[in-house]
Amino acid sequence: REIPVAEGVPPGWKAIEQAYGESSTAAGKTYIRYHSLDGKHRSITSPMAVIKLDAEMNGYDVEVAMLEYKELQKRKKEKEASERTVEREAAGLVKGEKREKAIEHFRAAFGPLDGPTVHAIPGWKTRWDFLANCNQTHVVYIEPSGKEWRLLKDLEACMGTKMENGEDLSDLMNAAIAHRDKDVFAEGPQLARAHGTYMHEAPERGE
Repeated sequence: REIPVAEGVPPGWKAIEQAYGESSTAAGKTYIRYHSLDGKHRSITSPMAVIKLDAEMNGYDVEVAMLEYKELQKRKKEKEASERTVEREAAGLVKGEKREKAIEHFRAAFGPLDGPTVHAIPGWKTRWDFLANCNQTHVVYIEPSGKEWRLLKDLEACMGTKMENGEDLSDLMNAAIAHRDKDVFAEGPQLARAHGTYMHEAPERGE
């Protein structure tokens, strides 16, 4: 099938996506080949190869064209990386100094998180998994969306970032703090050891 050509490929070319055959080790995957619109050139394997051939056919500087394409790809990757960073930070996933500041921001309002508190966040689930091969129990905290958290500092950073972005977590956290129960939380590892895994869901506020 024909697909849009890669950014930076000169005019006069089309891109065809094809599937590897069933006998191929890459069966189920696809690859792209470029064909000139005039029909003179077929199955060119890459944008760089297209640019080189096109430059030779049309008399422009191959090296300059190659450098321009590489610079275009570099800017594209930088833009995509920047967009991913913005998306991660919007979701509360930050690193380095931003992470430490977000943790401080959260702790200033609610103190350090602990297992019993997260276990009591309304609507969240807590899962304990017993690993018999190492005789350990791992705990996982699960948001209503299904996102899982294993490290409390990561969760503090996420919540702190959301607070920095203007989200009010007071009702959520105050409800968790009010209903935290160390004894109930301590039952989780024991039940996981008995059954392999154990899941508990904190009730929504008002229940």
